[in-house]
Amino acid sequence: MEGEGLSTRVQKVIWKNLRICKKDIKKIITICHENDIQTKLNFIIELPEQTIGDLANIVDLILKCKPSEMALNSLTPYPGTYVGNNFKDLGMYYDIPHWWEKGPKYFSLSNQHLDNKDINIYFKLINQLAVSSGINVMKGY
Repeated sequence: MEGEGLSTRVQKVIWKNLRICKKDIKKIITICHENDIQTKLNFIIELPEQTIGDLANIVDLILKCKPSEMALNSLTPYPGTYVGNNFKDLGMYYDIPHWWEKGPKYFSLSNQHLDNKDINIYFKLINQLAVSSGINVMKGY
């Protein structure tokens, strides 16, 4: 389990190769906590090929590491990026609301493994678990 979303499978699809494993993340955070250094984990969900299992791994890491802060962000497939230019080929789906040009720049993505309902449930669950564990959840990040 590695990197963004902790999945080497997802990393390959989005052309990332971070080579940091869950065990290393836990070790680094433990060392930081032992030395009174604040820690922050930042996760992206709604990635291509991401599964419920990948989201469960994020939950597990948060609960085991208990970072000082965490941020949970939705993927934004910006034009010009690999994901932005290839989202349909990556098996991703989205519906841009009619107010997109005038309103907030948010829309829901889904893929062949996760639908919008699954993503929304895990988004809320991850945030609630973090808050109940005393982790500061960054908003609007």
